[in-house]
Amino acid sequence: MHKQADLDGQTSTEFMRNAVLEKLEDSLDYQDAVTNIRESNGQNVSRECVKKQLGL
Repeated sequence: MHKQADLDGQTSTEFMRNAVLEKLEDSLDYQDAVTNIRESNGQNVSRECVKKQLGL
């Protein structure tokens, strides 16, 4: 951990803080994905449809 923190130009405390925040962010993203899948009732939306809805 100390070596990686040094390579990243961070203190060990900063490194650990960032690792914990990243893990929490990943967990929240996962929970959002599971919720979205459940609420979709198995329906899919194509990339083209999303782009059209967003005006892209």
